[in-house]
Amino acid sequence: MKGIMPNRQALFDIGVAGPFVGLVLTIPTIIFGLKLSEVAVISEIEGQVIPLGSSILFSLIEKAMFGYLPEGQDIILHPIAYAGWVGLFVTALNLLPVGQLDGGHIIYSLFGKNSKIVYYITLGILGLICIFINPAWTLLFVLLLIFGFNHPPPLDDFTPLNKRRKILGICSLIFCILSFTPVPFQI
Repeated sequence: MKGIMPNRQALFDIGVAGPFVGLVLTIPTIIFGLKLSEVAVISEIEGQVIPLGSSILFSLIEKAMFGYLPEGQDIILHPIAYAGWVGLFVTALNLLPVGQLDGGHIIYSLFGKNSKIVYYITLGILGLICIFINPAWTLLFVLLLIFGFNHPPPLDDFTPLNKRRKILGICSLIFCILSFTPVPFQI
């Protein structure tokens, strides 16, 4: 951000606006795309296939629409469903509660200078994901280590958020957890 925010409420509103619009557009895209998708027997699929990982939210939507699939079957995503998957993935990354990401703005709005505690916890979890689950996140981890701790305070850094914004902030963190995909591509 180039300009200085006047207060925490303005910072919060900037941080939550993009992910909220992303959610409003992505969920219907996923649902519509899954309606156009097909269930196939994996052994009968011709050509190269890269299985996608699923976030908790994407998996819940899939299960609501297709139920539990028998062993050896999978959903072949329609391009619209794939676009929804990508939208959910990008929104989750943007909601990570670190630094200048929208999630960082939200966390700073909620906790002020104490937001660094959440930054450390987030980076610790991401570090554990790099070590034990998926080393592909290492570049993001390093970039967040380098750039993730500097968040300029707003001019009025003392006026707290109202209750509605606090609830929306907690919901955005929950959405980040539900939409994060630890292993996006299963190669």
